[in-house]
Amino acid sequence: MTEVNEKMYWRTNKNWYKYNSKKDDFYLTADASQRAKRSYDLWKGQRNDGMISTNHIVYFAMASSPLSA
Repeated sequence: MTEVNEKMYWRTNKNWYKYNSKKDDFYLTADASQRAKRSYDLWKGQRNDGMISTNHIVYFAMASSPLSA
């Protein structure tokens, strides 16, 4: 659980990040702390490894799953 919290630490302060809707991606601002930068790198590394592709993937997977009868 700690690793998950650390991966998302960069999102705990809205001054540290922005969202680019054209690229469907987040980026850090100059205000981000060193811990936020490490956290963002950890999160970004997981995305680049193919474990997740966007923040919306879980919602999409749940929404497009067939209902069991």
